[in-house]
Amino acid sequence: MSIRVILTVLIIGGGIAIMYWLQPIYGGLPAALIGSLFFLFALALWTLPAASFQRGGQMDPTQRRLVYGCLGVGVGMMGGLAVAALVPRPFNWVVLGAAAVAATVWYYRK
Repeated sequence: MSIRVILTVLIIGGGIAIMYWLQPIYGGLPAALIGSLFFLFALALWTLPAASFQRGGQMDPTQRRLVYGCLGVGVGMMGGLAVAALVPRPFNWVVLGAAAVAATVWYYRK
């Protein structure tokens, strides 16, 4: 079975689980909107080149930037949602801002 299919099923399953988990806290519509973001990320995996899911396959620099961009957006989205859902309201913007500044400093120092 292709790794892309497995990742898609896992991400969609995670989105459904998060919708059920957030529904009593925030209500149905916000939970469905957050879950749909996970569905979009799972479907975005199918726009990436097939070589990005094979071990030892060489990609050209444009493909590598596309794959890393999709990975960065997905991981950032999931981290932002986790912070927004788990950190209390007055502090979640501070935590997200600190994480964004830390990621920017790390990227430019690299």
